[in-house]
Amino acid sequence: MSTKPLSVRIPANLLDKLDAKAYELNSTRTDYVLAILAEAAGVTLEPRGSVDEVVYSRIQATEKRLTVLENQIQSVVNQPTSEVLSEADLAKRLKVNPSTVYRRRDYSTKFIEWTSSKDPLGWGWEPVAGASSPFIYKRVRKCG
Repeated sequence: MSTKPLSVRIPANLLDKLDAKAYELNSTRTDYVLAILAEAAGVTLEPRGSVDEVVYSRIQATEKRLTVLENQIQSVVNQPTSEVLSEADLAKRLKVNPSTVYRRRDYSTKFIEWTSSKDPLGWGWEPVAGASSPFIYKRVRKCG
């Protein structure tokens, strides 16, 4: 059945009565109004279902959309960040001062554990040995 929108202004007291009658008949206001109009016009409409069926199908559709969104969010969260960061970028990521990163850096696992405790996604970072600059850090593993 094709449909076309209908825009009308209905007084509030009439809407209240329509809502009450629709509730009494376990219907939606729209379905109730359509039934009245169809009866007046001598048209037979296919029933759309009860309010519970309509609400249940909307809940199912919303849950499906929510699952898709949750999966999209999780895939973004699980995407690796840049493999290599400058000291300034690492400090921003860890929400500390660059001098703190410089003071704490060493080539032991303590630095990796410290960075993973500060990293928003739990990644451990270590200085890149032999890099052109000693102030470059690479992501090494997810800790915790």
